[in-house]
Amino acid sequence: MKVLVIAAHPDDEVLGVGGTIACHVAKGDRVKVAVMCEGISARFSPEGRYELRTTDGARVGVPAAVHAGVGGTGGENGNNFAVPMSSQPRAPWYVPERLDEINKEIREATRILGVTDLHIGKLPDQRLEQLPVSDVAKEVEQLVSDFEPELVYTHFGGDINRDHRVLAEAVLVAIRPYAAPSVKEILMYETPSSTEWGSPYLTIAFQPNLYVDISPFLDQKLEAFARYSGEIRPFPHPRSPRALADRAHFWGSRINRESAEAFVLVRSTR
Repeated sequence: MKVLVIAAHPDDEVLGVGGTIACHVAKGDRVKVAVMCEGISARFSPEGRYELRTTDGARVGVPAAVHAGVGGTGGENGNNFAVPMSSQPRAPWYVPERLDEINKEIREATRILGVTDLHIGKLPDQRLEQLPVSDVAKEVEQLVSDFEPELVYTHFGGDINRDHRVLAEAVLVAIRPYAAPSVKEILMYETPSSTEWGSPYLTIAFQPNLYVDISPFLDQKLEAFARYSGEIRPFPHPRSPRALADRAHFWGSRINRESAEAFVLVRSTR
C-alpha cells in the first residue's frame, strides 16, 4: 500500500502519526512524508528572541514583543509571529543556516521512522491563511498526482493552528474522489499543543473513531521527535517526551493496548 503523510510543519508528522508511520514501514508499505511549510520564518529561539538576518547579511536580534502588533494571528503557542506581513513567499528576514538545520532534522527524524521518500515544501510558515486555499491545494495535488497514494494522513481540521486548518481543507480539495481516484482512505491526526488547545465553541473537537496500535513503535516515535531539539519542552508540556508517551498510553487504554495513535476517519472505500 502507498501511504502519504501530509504535515504543515517540521515535527507535526512525528507528533501526530510517527508511530503509525513506523508501523506502515514495518508492514512493507511504501510511505512518503510531505512537510509543506519551510519551518523557519515564524519560529522563535528558546530565549524568546528571533535571530534575524536582513537581506544585506546583517544580523539583528528582535524580541517577539516588538512585532506583537504587526498583524497576523498567533502561532500554536499563542504568540504573534515575529515576521512582517509580506506578499513574498518567504519573509525578507531569516537565517538560512537554521533552515538547513531544520531540514536536516526532518531527514533524521523520518529516517528513524524508516522513511526514505521525503518532500520538503516551501510554503510560508504560520502564513498559509494569506494564500488562497486553491494555491495550497495545487501543491498537494501535484504530490498526489506524482505518488498516487491509497491512504492519506493529514491534520485535523479543527486545530487551533490555522496552518493546520488551511492545509486540512486544501488536502480535502486536492483529493476529491474524482480528482484523486487512487485515494481509498483519508485519516486526520491530532497535533499535541494545537489540537487540544482549541475550544469546542470556536472549533470542532477531535473525536477519534480509528486507532492504530503503536506499542512496538512508541520508542521509535520518541527517538524521532528527539531530533527536533528546538521543539522539545519540559513536562508537563504536551510536546515533552513524557507527555507524548502518556498520550500514547491514554489512547492505547481506549482500545486495550499499551500505546496507540488516534485518528478521525474522513472517508474510506473498502
